[in-house]
Parts: sequence; structure tokens; C-alpha cells
Amino acid sequence: MGEAKRRQQQDPSFGKYRPREYTAKDFNTVMGIYDDAIENAHAFLEEEKREDERKLATGILENHPHLTWVIEHNNKIIGFASMLTLTRLAGMAVLSNDQSKGAGTALMNHLKSKTNLIQLVVYKENHEACRFYLDKCGFSTLKEDLDDKNLFFVMEWRRSA
Repeated sequence: MGEAKRRQQQDPSFGKYRPREYTAKDFNTVMGIYDDAIENAHAFLEEEKREDERKLATGILENHPHLTWVIEHNNKIIGFASMLTLTRLAGMAVLSNDQSKGAGTALMNHLKSKTNLIQLVVYKENHEACRFYLDKCGFSTLKEDLDDKNLFFVMEWRRSA
């Protein structure tokens, strides 16, 4: 058994959730979770913008599958996180029925175990995600900016020295 797998099994912070590497067979499930998240968390975006973001998500899964992880509960995928690089989070989502139960925190802890720095962009209107990153995951806001018609925050987490 690999060291990372052993740490994951021994780490109580993952609790009942199990993060694992994404595989191509997970594509439809992950995109279903993505669609659920967009419908709920990004309803304020115009349809064209949501379609553009979906194309970006599809491209990341197809071209950078090694930078995506899923989170399972009872052997069912309930969330995922995709990185653009080892330090830049592209997106993260947990099925709406499984939110606020620790799955997102477990997935973020898994990402944090792989790096010393994570940066992300989150829309200001996505209040739940902003609270999650700031309050539960220890991110700080670096700046606020405007993308087309929507305000967003650039956030960062750094491992303490």
C-alpha cells in the first residue's frame, strides 16, 4: 500500500469520506455534479457564461485528469475538485444534498496535503462558497476584481511555516 493511501486511511479528518484520484470512467458523474453545482451556486451568471465555464471544466477533465480528485461516501462519488496547476484550484463542487456534512472540507484537506499553496477565484455572489473557503478552509482574500459583469474574489491558502 502506498504511503499516501496509508495516510488517508489513518487520517481521521477524512472521516466517512474517501478522496481518490479521478479516472475517465468518472466523467459523467463528475459533470453531473458540476451541473448540479452550477444550477445552484451560479444561478446569477448569464447562460452563455455558464456554458463557457462548462466547456472549461470539460477541457480540464479531458486534458488534465491527473489534477482532479473525487470524494466518495459509501462508494458513491458526491464531489470533486480540479486544479489548473498544483497551486491553482479551477473548481470544486459537492452535490447539494451532501453539502455541509464535511465532504468538501475532507476534499480540501486532501488538496492541502499535496501542496503548500492553493489559490482560487470565487464569485462574490456565491456566498456559500465564499464562507466555506474563508471560514472552514482558512483562505484569505487577496483582492476583489470584475470579470465581465460579475465581481469575484481571488483567495489564497498557505501552509503555516
